[in-house]
Formats: sequence, structure tokens, C-alpha cells
Amino acid sequence: RKAGEKIEKVKERAGIQRPTEDTDDSVQLSAAAVALLEKSRGCASASGAAESTAGDDASRVDPAPVTPAALGLAEGLNATIDAAAGTAVPDAAAQQQRRARLAEWEALGQDILILTEHGRKLQQRLAASALALERSKAAEAQARSQLQEALAAALVADRAKASAEHAADAARGTQQTALTQLELRLGQSEETVAAHQAQVGELQRELLVARQREAAVAERQQLHAESLSAVEQAAAMEQASAERREAALLARAVASERREAELTARNQELA
Repeated sequence: RKAGEKIEKVKERAGIQRPTEDTDDSVQLSAAAVALLEKSRGCASASGAAESTAGDDASRVDPAPVTPAALGLAEGLNATIDAAAGTAVPDAAAQQQRRARLAEWEALGQDILILTEHGRKLQQRLAASALALERSKAAEAQARSQLQEALAAALVADRAKASAEHAADAARGTQQTALTQLELRLGQSEETVAAHQAQVGELQRELLVARQREAAVAERQQLHAESLSAVEQAAAMEQASAERREAALLARAVASERREAELTARNQELA
């Protein structure tokens, strides 16, 4: 019963109607059904009216391959026709009944052909779905591989960033130490200048007593002034060098942040 319902649904989709007592006996047949009818009519001698109807139908269809199910149907059809031919009487009602049975066999054969074609299409759709599934799996594997590569690149970038930050911290510590030392030297120089100024005042008070000592003190003062100037210049140079190093480190840190942002954007796109 379920198979019959499925056949009826398939026939409704294909626009095929089963012959009834009120309809004409001519049936639209496929090439396989036409072949079965030709074979059955070759075996049945009393089928003149049915042969003319089938010949007209055969001129309106396209050729198609004959399936094993259709061949089995033909054998049953031949057996039925042979049995009907042995007991046939020249009666219009019997001929009408025989044509109705023949039309039913033809419709059943076409139903089988429709179901066979439907099964073939389902098999093709199943194969296409399997191919699409394989392609999807391959694309997923490729995406996973790209994600792993992106994560590895992000890890390398994080390590580079940490190394740059560590180097920047070390440079800042070194710069701070250098600045502390310069401040200490500057304080010592200021103390030395103050001491020298005190000595100058004392030497000025003792100018009348010791000209030679005043000249020596003046020479020493000049030497100390030169050394102070050299110290200040060295401090300025070291400070400028430290500022350049700090600017370079900041530039590297900014570049690392940009690379990290790009990698983060790529990870988001991949995700």
C-alpha cells in the first residue's frame, strides 16, 4: 500500500494519470514501455486495435534504456496476454477489458521506470552531497591549519614584544643609573666650585703675601673649570644618546603593537 501511495505521488508530480473506465485507452508511454508493448504484441496475434494505439504513442516519446525491472514486467505482461489470447472471444467487452488491463500494465511499467529514474537522481544527489561534505572537511582542515599558523605567529609576536619590553626596561634602568651618576658628579663639581671659590677668596686676601701661590691657584681653578665643562658636555652627550635610544625603543614598541594588532585582526577574521 505504501509503495502504491508513493507511486501515485510520483505520478502526480510527473503529471501522469491512471486510466479509468471514463478515459481513453491511449496511454503516454516511455521508450522502455514501448519496447515491452512491441515485444508483447509480437507474441499476441489478436491485438490489432491495441497495436495502432501503441504505435501512435511510440511516435511521441524519446528512446530510453530498458531496465531489468521493465524486462520482468514484460514477461508478466506477455504471460497475461498469452493467457488472454487463449481464451479470448470476439466480444467488445472482453476486448475493452483486455485493453484496460494492458493500459494498467503499461502504466505500472511507467511507474517502475519513474521510480528507477527517481532513485538514480537520489543516488546522484547523495554522491554530490558526499563530495560537498569532503570539500567542506578539506576547507575546515585548511582553516584549522591557517588558524594554527596564525596562533604560532601571534605567540612569536608576543615573545618579541616581551623581549622588547624587557630591553626597554633595561635601557630605562641604565639611563636612570647614568642620570643618577651625572647628578652625583654635578653635585661634587658644585661642591668643588664652592671650595675653589672659598680658596679664591682666601687667596685674594693673601694676594699681597703670596703672588706665586695665587698664580698656582688660578691655574688650578682654570683646570677645574675646563674639567667641569667637559663633564657637562659629556653629560649632555650621554643624555642625548639616551634619548635617541629611548626613541628607538619606543619606535620598536609601536611597531610591535601594530604587528600584534594586525595578528589580532587576522585571528578574528579566521575565527
